[in-house]
Amino acid sequence: MGRPLNKKYFGNRNRGVDGNLGAANSGGDAGLGGEGIASIGSITAGSFTAAQAAAATLTFPTPALSGEGAITATGTANFKYLSGGTLTGSATIAYSSANVTATVAGGTITLTPTLTSATTGVGVTAVTNTAGVITVASGTYVVGQDLVITTTVGGTTLPSGTYYVAVGGTSVTSITVASTYANAVAGTPVPTTFSTTGSVTATVVKGGTYNTIASVALSNGGAFPAASITSATGAIALVQSGTSGTGQTFTITSAAWGLTSATITNAGDGYISTQTLTVTIGNNQGAAASAVLVVSSASAGAPGTAGDRDKAILITANVGGTARSNSDIIKQKNGRTYKVENTDGAGYVKLVAASPASAGQATINATDSGGGTYYVTKLTNHKATLTQNTGTTFATGASVKWTFSGSPAADQVTIDNG
Repeated sequence: MGRPLNKKYFGNRNRGVDGNLGAANSGGDAGLGGEGIASIGSITAGSFTAAQAAAATLTFPTPALSGEGAITATGTANFKYLSGGTLTGSATIAYSSANVTATVAGGTITLTPTLTSATTGVGVTAVTNTAGVITVASGTYVVGQDLVITTTVGGTTLPSGTYYVAVGGTSVTSITVASTYANAVAGTPVPTTFSTTGSVTATVVKGGTYNTIASVALSNGGAFPAASITSATGAIALVQSGTSGTGQTFTITSAAWGLTSATITNAGDGYISTQTLTVTIGNNQGAAASAVLVVSSASAGAPGTAGDRDKAILITANVGGTARSNSDIIKQKNGRTYKVENTDGAGYVKLVAASPASAGQATINATDSGGGTYYVTKLTNHKATLTQNTGTTFATGASVKWTFSGSPAADQVTIDNG
């Protein structure tokens, strides 16, 4: 009959995630073609209060293949922050313009800060201590703020350059400066020391690079588990990579949330790419989503390797008087005859070039590179014998190379699989 089909193309060879088949399989996910659910996609976020998000549920569609091993996927919703939070608190150490994050209740919100505008024309009148203490115009000076001096009169007492506030305060006229942001945050002026003290005349631009945050804009709303979203409240510290900025917070009291992803608790089994994969969202608030299939691993291990989700040939078989598209091949008798199983039981069927109207008949479909379809009347490991349906590229009776790829070459057909 030509070289027989590799058994990895039969769904009943797929082991469960525990590596077992049959009664030894603890998860009930063995012995079936098709795939599981990896995630959700094509998402419309909707708009939820925290209480509404906590009550939202996801119901996944029933797998198209309903033989032994079919399992409906399960999962829980994750939500992203949309709006409603406010910038609060006062900086005690200055921030840069890099993104800041607010982490709470198992999720992280990323925000883009706008710094307070730099203050120009700040006067410096004296170096009062060689260990970095200078006399400045009265004002608020935050640790880490940069002070850029471009012109100074008073010899080398206060060289031009960029300094950073090491010791500041509110309505102060005396501050300590350091030569780096890190040294300023550490509270030490080293290595900023001045050779002499005395009066100077200088002006400073304060806070051009490191400053307090004036406002924030949403960059990424994160992914918060529905079960913990009601805890995402209160003043949340803003954290910034690369700086020690602290003191300012992001406060959430009554925020809007949107569906963003799912945590898949059971991937299920028996799903195929041609079925409708709409996810039903309980308490949906305008949200919508569809399921995204796990990528099958037909080229992974040997047939039946634990963890593989080998694609299987999709066959419509009539075992008990009704054509069932959810049939699994158990074994191949020859190129035209197969033992199959579906909800009507198990039995032998023969491939026909039509819908299988009578018991003992079956149909396998193929598609050419132009989208034309064919009935497969014989199938071996490398070739499919075709009968034209809508396709005309290959003549009836032609023996053609076949693939599971959705983009067959001009001399190939794709066998329906899942």
